[in-house]
Amino acid sequence: MIERKTRIRDTYWLALSRLLTSVSLALVTSYYSFCFTDLAGVSPELMASCMFVCTSASVVLSLFSGAFVQRTQTRFGQYRPWILFGPIATMLGGFLLLFPAFGQGTVATAALMAVGYFIANSSMDFIGTANYATQGLIGGDDSNLRTLVSGRAWQGGALGLVVSGLITLPLVQFFGKGSENLAGFRGAQTVFTFMVMAGAFINFRICKKYDLPNAGADAVIHTEKTRFIDMIRGVVTNRPALMLILSDVLRFTGYYVLFSLMVYHCTYVIGDMNAMTYALATTNFASFIGATLAPMVSEKIGGRKRTAFLFSALTGSSCILIGIFGYTLWGFVIPCSLYFFFMSFLDTIDVPMYLDSAEYWQHKTGKDTKAYLLSMYSVAVKIAIAVSTLALGAILKLIDYTPGMVLDSAGATALCWATALGPGLGYLLPIVLLLIHGVSDKEMAVIIKENAEKYGGAKEG
Repeated sequence: MIERKTRIRDTYWLALSRLLTSVSLALVTSYYSFCFTDLAGVSPELMASCMFVCTSASVVLSLFSGAFVQRTQTRFGQYRPWILFGPIATMLGGFLLLFPAFGQGTVATAALMAVGYFIANSSMDFIGTANYATQGLIGGDDSNLRTLVSGRAWQGGALGLVVSGLITLPLVQFFGKGSENLAGFRGAQTVFTFMVMAGAFINFRICKKYDLPNAGADAVIHTEKTRFIDMIRGVVTNRPALMLILSDVLRFTGYYVLFSLMVYHCTYVIGDMNAMTYALATTNFASFIGATLAPMVSEKIGGRKRTAFLFSALTGSSCILIGIFGYTLWGFVIPCSLYFFFMSFLDTIDVPMYLDSAEYWQHKTGKDTKAYLLSMYSVAVKIAIAVSTLALGAILKLIDYTPGMVLDSAGATALCWATALGPGLGYLLPIVLLLIHGVSDKEMAVIIKENAEKYGGAKEG
């Protein structure tokens, strides 16, 4: 049994790993739509259509990614190969977004860029499932430690996004010789690739003592194979899991609408694309503070489900301020920072709640479907991305968007309120689903302990 102090020490290495790897998210979340419309000259309608097709395909793949991870058997363990090699695909996909080789605005250009986006985001499914599973291994059967591990991961991720927010545009302008052009984005992505791979290697190393060899001569753990039909049942007949997935579809749809619109809001409402630097750095620093406080607050409140109730309401409510004050730099940045601060509490407890639903299912049926159920987090994200791309296209169509346009007051008002209400509703509606969830925090803590006693706890050395 690995001592608790060792586990806590490893959470700091985990945070460093997430800091380095999270910079890969800058291009494929904050600037992907800008790459389409402003760098490649693709119309918003064509962009939305291509993105909807590739994100829908990504949703289908994500339904099976967890099964691949669940069945993985190697001398490096079940999860570590995905942690090390998955980021290579992510970064290669990001580069494809930056090589529109078929000409400005063509269907072929949009299709190639969409393929790059598909590769980048689909590889994250495998990486994410492996990361979340190893977080569970580090936390063991200690419910509060599981929240702490998740908090450390989100702290690192938030700091990584602060770093990427601060350095992305300066790097783009450095490599682009003072301009936000394709050469500049390619140079920035190259720098990010080295950072991401360093973070992946750190994570690969620290998880060695938790994710043990499970194949070949070095195997020390032999796990019972779970049938794919049992994995499916562990989702569709598992009420806590279903409510959690539906909640995440709603809230991530709102999140990606906001994240996709930020660059347009800064450029065309505030009037300065460089406002993105302030927005990304400030909001993600707010996420870091929230992720730091979340484990302690969750324990004081009485558990993860209670925390989800409170902070869903706070996150959704804070978005209304964007519609009221979002016409100036700080009128936009401050409400967004509140949104990210409150949201980070939900992000911190979200993955442990997926683990909870897997524990509930194992307690009820005796079937271990943790890896597959954790992959449903990515499924929820992919569905949300697909819906958000349609919403983004509709919003840009609503304001008759063209690159370099000047928004009139009506257009600025429409964009502000779209930016406010999209994420706002996405976080308020899940409160209803949490009421249907059906398992209290106290009941879940008992289930985790009983599973550890009956099934031997998390796989570890």
